[in-house]
Amino acid sequence: MQVVKEGVAGTVFFVILEGKARVVHKGRTVARLGKGDFFGELSLIDGGPRTADVITEGPSRMLTLSRTEFRKLLASEPALSGRLLETLADRVRNLERPPAG
Repeated sequence: MQVVKEGVAGTVFFVILEGKARVVHKGRTVARLGKGDFFGELSLIDGGPRTADVITEGPSRMLTLSRTEFRKLLASEPALSGRLLETLADRVRNLERPPAG
């Protein structure tokens, strides 16, 4: 099931509680996510469109936060903000790598 679509405005942040998902950017799978992983933060931070499709791989359960809830959480939990920045940096670096094979 497609959870978010590349190019579409995003208003929700997701945390995977159960299940797995894959991240597809411009038709190429760039990441696989599982329990504890999150996505959707970039659109909530800058108001821009989704940068990738996220598609579940089987049954999944997710926690969702609206933009307002997400921003309140970041303001109240500085350690979470730090982890989020580290994850964003890692994702940018992964997108810049050439495809394997």
